[in-house]
Amino acid sequence: MAAGNWPKLPLWERLANGATIDMVLGKADLKALLDGRVAEEDSKDARWVKFEKGYHELVVDLQKKTRLRKVMLRMLDYNLDGIGMPLKVYLFTSLDGKEYRLASIKDTPHFPNNRHDAWIENLLFDQLDESIRYMKVAFELRNKCIWMSCLLIR
Repeated sequence: MAAGNWPKLPLWERLANGATIDMVLGKADLKALLDGRVAEEDSKDARWVKFEKGYHELVVDLQKKTRLRKVMLRMLDYNLDGIGMPLKVYLFTSLDGKEYRLASIKDTPHFPNNRHDAWIENLLFDQLDESIRYMKVAFELRNKCIWMSCLLIR
């Protein structure tokens, strides 16, 4: 398997993706979050999907009623390039895509790496047990930009 494909990472193997690129609603560049390829710990890697300052939503239509158990986001943390984490990430679920229910909120403690290193942060929503069709991840960026390379749904 080529470098950058997520099955090489044991955690990614345990969280095989239950969504495909066709299930992402909205901007076309968001489809890269479900393509099964992950970016390396390098801000020059073109596989990173970049989010600038402001409010953002990632909406996924699972195309049928599906049992949702885990959702994971893979993000880059690289303080030297101004790439960080949102303060909070919200996970909403819906059966009809119109009315959403807040399923979970995750705080994202930030430990800035001020030296030479970049690292990957994985944010896991687990202990979910819902039958849904639509899922929405929402976050707001006030100071830094966020780079994601993968959205895993199981």
